[in-house]
Amino acid sequence: LPLMAKLQLNGVEQGEADEGITAQNLADFLKQNGFETSYASIKSIVTIFDSSLEGKIDFEDFLKMVLSQ
Repeated sequence: LPLMAKLQLNGVEQGEADEGITAQNLADFLKQNGFETSYASIKSIVTIFDSSLEGKIDFEDFLKMVLSQ
């Protein structure tokens, strides 16, 4: 499930390169799936889990984010 969500989040299903998940990717995904939240909140989440400090979440960061308790 986490892998499929990540693929959908950053457009791999549409043939785009896997370059990580940005706050905008996450905001768009949540909105498309019926969740409303502020962009500032989403940006904060990305900042917390972004281990490379590049403004995006890679696969390892993504797993930590969705599997953390």
